[in-house]
Amino acid sequence: MAKGPFINDGIKRLIAEVYRNHPDWRAKEVLAEVYRLSNGRAPGLSAIQKILKEMRDRQAQAPFDKKLHTWHLGTLDEFPMSAEAIRRIFEVQRLIRSPEQREVLPKGIMPLTIRQALWIARLHAVVKKASNLWLISWAYSLYEETCELAETECDTYEFDTILLDGDLVRLLRALDHWIGTDERFKASMEHYIHHATVGDNEEVQ
Repeated sequence: MAKGPFINDGIKRLIAEVYRNHPDWRAKEVLAEVYRLSNGRAPGLSAIQKILKEMRDRQAQAPFDKKLHTWHLGTLDEFPMSAEAIRRIFEVQRLIRSPEQREVLPKGIMPLTIRQALWIARLHAVVKKASNLWLISWAYSLYEETCELAETECDTYEFDTILLDGDLVRLLRALDHWIGTDERFKASMEHYIHHATVGDNEEVQ
C-alpha cells in the first residue's frame, strides 16, 4: 500500500467513516478498509495512526454530542424549529413506529436523534414523502457526523445537486459511499430502494 502524497478532506472523511463504524479497530484494520474504499489511495500506516489518535483525543476531551440524544419537544429550547418542521418530524416518527413498518424494517431502529430531526427540518420543504425524508435526512446526518469527526467542512454540494435532479436511488447510493457500514441505515435503504422506490419509479418528492 503506497503512501499517499497528500491527505485531502475526502481521505480524512473516509478514515473518520471507518473509525465511526469500527471504533475498536486497530490502525492496520482501518488502513485496509480505507485502502479498499479509496481504490488504493490510502495514506501510510503512520498517517492513519496519527489521525486516529487525534480523533480519539478529541472525543475524549469533548463533551458528549448533544445531537446524538433522542429528539423530543423539550429539545426545542436549544434546537428551535418551525411548526411545519415539527409536523413533518412527527410524520416521520409515525412512519417508523407503525406496526407495518416494524415488520419490514431491520431490528434496532432507534428513535430520531436531534441531528436527524434538524436535517428533517432543513429538507422537509424539498422532500415530501415521509419515507424519503426519513432516509435522506438520516443519510445527511450520518455524513455530517463523519465530517465533524474528521474536522472537515460538511460539503454536501454533490448530494444537493443530485437532490435537485430528483433521483432518490442515485442520491442514496452517493450518500451510501460516505455512510459506510451503518447496518441499520443500509438495511433500511435497501428495503426502500427495492420495495418503495424502484417499484414506483419514484423521484425525490
